[in-house]
Amino acid sequence: MTKILAAGDIHGDTSLAKKLAEKAEKEKVDLVVLCGDITDSDKSTDNLIGPFVKKKQKVLLIPGNHEGLATADFFAEMYGATNLHGYSFKLKNLGLFGCGFANLGLTRLNELEIFNILKESEVKELKWHDLDGARDRFAANKIIEFVFNNYKKIRIDILVWDLNDSRHRDLIKRDDNENLVRMYYHLVYRTLSKYWPTQGNCWKWRPDEQVSVNWDTLYDCLNNKLNKCVRDLFQNNPDFEKIDLRRIIPSNSIKYPLIQIADLFAGMGAYSWGHYEKFKKWKIYQSKQATFFPRENLSFSQSEKERFKVIDDFNAKCKKNGLRIAFDSTNGFKSHNPYNFINFWFYEPQSILDKAPKKGQKNS
Repeated sequence: MTKILAAGDIHGDTSLAKKLAEKAEKEKVDLVVLCGDITDSDKSTDNLIGPFVKKKQKVLLIPGNHEGLATADFFAEMYGATNLHGYSFKLKNLGLFGCGFANLGLTRLNELEIFNILKESEVKELKWHDLDGARDRFAANKIIEFVFNNYKKIRIDILVWDLNDSRHRDLIKRDDNENLVRMYYHLVYRTLSKYWPTQGNCWKWRPDEQVSVNWDTLYDCLNNKLNKCVRDLFQNNPDFEKIDLRRIIPSNSIKYPLIQIADLFAGMGAYSWGHYEKFKKWKIYQSKQATFFPRENLSFSQSEKERFKVIDDFNAKCKKNGLRIAFDSTNGFKSHNPYNFINFWFYEPQSILDKAPKKGQKNS
């Protein structure tokens, strides 16, 4: 006979998790099944699965409405448990199938709505660099509308830098991958530690697996706070010590659609700076003033047209909602209120010694 200990609604109660683990050991169960709401709204993941693992119990779990899919996957990867959501499990003559997760509550983003937006737009994966048709533009505008409708549940910070500034220009063998690591560090150092909820929270990050970044290096930099690779650029920030980063897990953006939202805003932010002058010409071309410009100077690719329309619509929405995100005065998106739920930060070299890393260069 197969013995199972099944429990749900632990809600972050570590003492209850410990008692259940002890009961599982005492009863010599074959399987522990945790049926959702393991955490208290993702506030903490400590000592909830660990007590069972220490007792050498086989743990299956499904997410409830108090933890997201990413948290359930984190439990599975960190503790060797099995996330049963959407999968089946067989032990001897016993078969189990998992169906959990619910987007409920004031702080929960409804990822199902994002999936539906993409499905209705007939877009499998929304990426800024692939945005070249009406379907992509419709999906992008709907995603932006989704973000504005959920402004109390989401915060987006985008860091943009100029490859022609003193930090990057004329640098032989510039290592753009390593530079991206440092820019991530700078974004976290300057924004996440000050404007994101860090007190009592731990973080599991899911960056796009297609991005060419050494995530181990970034993890090391962030957890050592003033790592050699960045300590020469920044002064100590007391708030930075509050960041508790547990894992960086490169993930598939089709499975985790919030990655697509990040890509959309990051791409739009960078594109707005790099293509502002041509955007202005396109904007004039849309107006009655187009007749004053030579036609040869007003040629736009399909991709440019679609992206400019997204940028124009987003800029109008920012103004309508009073976000204080500059565009025309800065020749690209730039925030003036760091407490907005959407922010575009422009990196400026910290000193004459602030240079992008070179390939083969050792950090010192």
